[in-house]
Amino acid sequence: MRVAPPRPPVPAAFIFACIALFAVLSSWIVMVPTTFVERVESPPQAWVLSMGSPSLDRIMVGLTMLGDFPLTVSLMSGVIVLLLLARRHWLAIHATAVFLSVKLAVGIVKALTERVRPLELYPGGDVFSFPSGHAASATLLLGVYGCLICSRWPPAGRVGSSTACSLITAHLLVLAVLVALSRVYLQAHWPSDVIAGVALASALIAAFRWQVDNASPLPGWLPTATAVWLAAGYAGYLVWQFNTEFDRYRHAGAFLGRLVD
Repeated sequence: MRVAPPRPPVPAAFIFACIALFAVLSSWIVMVPTTFVERVESPPQAWVLSMGSPSLDRIMVGLTMLGDFPLTVSLMSGVIVLLLLARRHWLAIHATAVFLSVKLAVGIVKALTERVRPLELYPGGDVFSFPSGHAASATLLLGVYGCLICSRWPPAGRVGSSTACSLITAHLLVLAVLVALSRVYLQAHWPSDVIAGVALASALIAAFRWQVDNASPLPGWLPTATAVWLAAGYAGYLVWQFNTEFDRYRHAGAFLGRLVD
């Protein structure tokens, strides 16, 4: 009699570690005097800013756009539609839930902490800095897409698991880190802002990955369609909005005087 492979356990330790890190950083912002916090975070902030160059300015704006609200909403909506077309309704509901959760959590914590950004870039509620919504949204987006793209292979540790999934995960992880770094480079956030955003999103990704691993196999076309939608959506958004976004950061002083009219 054929024995079904064991179900992957819930990554409770990883989820708890991410939530704990987010809580510690939140306490750091709220309970420690602002002058001391900024004194501690200024050296790594200055190190990132010291890498500045006109060519890197453009690269960093392009990277940071991966966390823009219009793009993340469009790409997540697309993947939810693909899951519905694949008749994976619970995964579609879960993807919706994690996306709304990260947006809601970022908004609430920003309103509670009221941390000022290194550079004034946004009006209204977006004026606050902690945690980074761009870092959280981009990390969550790339994590969800990575889970679905890798779904064609068994989870790590099972028979038939592939190094291709590990390579895809590594590339998406590097991209998420670069988006977080771009937020510091553009003076939109302090280092702890982006670390907290990545930690929050990582906890939600782990829960989503667990459900994907335990769900019935996804249709063979879904990973490819997911990857194409991600690449096409991001490329299209860059073509449409890059010049506008670049000018906005330039006029706000994000490039430390470089390329100013």
